[in-house]
Amino acid sequence: MNQTILTGRLVWDPEVRWNERGFATAKFKIAVDRPKRKDEEQETDFIPCVTFGKTAEFLERNGFKGQLVAVCGRIQVTDYEKEGRKLTWTEVVADRVEALQWKEKRPQSGTDWPGEDGFVF
Repeated sequence: MNQTILTGRLVWDPEVRWNERGFATAKFKIAVDRPKRKDEEQETDFIPCVTFGKTAEFLERNGFKGQLVAVCGRIQVTDYEKEGRKLTWTEVVADRVEALQWKEKRPQSGTDWPGEDGFVF
């Protein structure tokens, strides 16, 4: 079984692209804190993620740098060759992204959005 659930903050505003058929793809990275051990500094992993369709559209409208989100999906490992070198790319393919923090994407009034159901894809 290949399933992962992560909670972290968006490192940057999601990058959304549309193909010629109008299908959205969103790439984003989340910062996930590792469990802190006694007398050690906090360590953070920066995990690349990708999502498609309605979830990508949701992120384009509502995602912003620093936002706390939960990501559910699967880990995908891709091996490829570039300039004669074998490389590996690992990312989370998200089936669902849930906003755990609601603020305006571009603050205008400085108030939080009311938490509304239905903004989870």
